[in-house]
Amino acid sequence: MLAERRAAATHTDSALREPAWLRWTLIALVVLAMLGLIVLPLAVVMVEALAQGFLGYLKAIGDAETLAAIVRVHFPDIKDRLLSTALTQFFEVREMAGLKKKPSTSEVLDWLKLLLAADLAPEDLRRDARTNLPRLHGALLKNEQDVQLFERLAFLSRKER
Repeated sequence: MLAERRAAATHTDSALREPAWLRWTLIALVVLAMLGLIVLPLAVVMVEALAQGFLGYLKAIGDAETLAAIVRVHFPDIKDRLLSTALTQFFEVREMAGLKKKPSTSEVLDWLKLLLAADLAPEDLRRDARTNLPRLHGALLKNEQDVQLFERLAFLSRKER
């Protein structure tokens, strides 16, 4: 036991025997390397991403092309026509006036997962003539009030015909 303590003390003492300037130089080199390899590239990416401001970033996320790319990452085998039809309906729902919370990327991904599980074709996504609602529309809306509003608006538009 005493021998182990002496060995540990000797090991600690040998680390402290190095000159202070050498220890501080090595610490500074490690910190500079971390800045150069981690922090600087991350800062460059953030500056480029936000070059047009935060609103530019938000616009790009809501862009149909960007959303299609995100969907393809999650569902690489999705058919182009199904994706196009689904995104068209998604943006129509998203632009509806009066929604408390507009559907976002997570809702479209959930909706597409349901559409793919139901094995629906693009033709199946056409709004139902009886209800004027997209198939499985509840997955696109975030809360019950929006679902009720959406169904009321569909009912009124059906009544006008």
